Amino acid sequence: MVEMDLIFGHFARRKLSTLDAELLDEYDMLLKQLDSDLFRWLIVGEKAPDDVENSKCYHALKDFIANERTELLGNY
Repeated sequence: MVEMDLIFGHFARRKLSTLDAELLDEYDMLLKQLDSDLFRWLIVGEKAPDDVENSKCYHALKDFIANERTELLGNY
């Protein structure tokens, strides 16, 4: 899904170098999720499964999207 590629790519360019090993592992776990699920969780606001919801990186990504939403998604 193009939207998820844009979001994860932008996040990686801005934040990846600041993530510690634990957050990098969590980032990798997020990348293995289905794009359609990620879109529903991150953009639509559906609740993610507990293993995702308990991830620090997931919350960092949600905060990043909230702060960069217009740049990332326009007026969606």
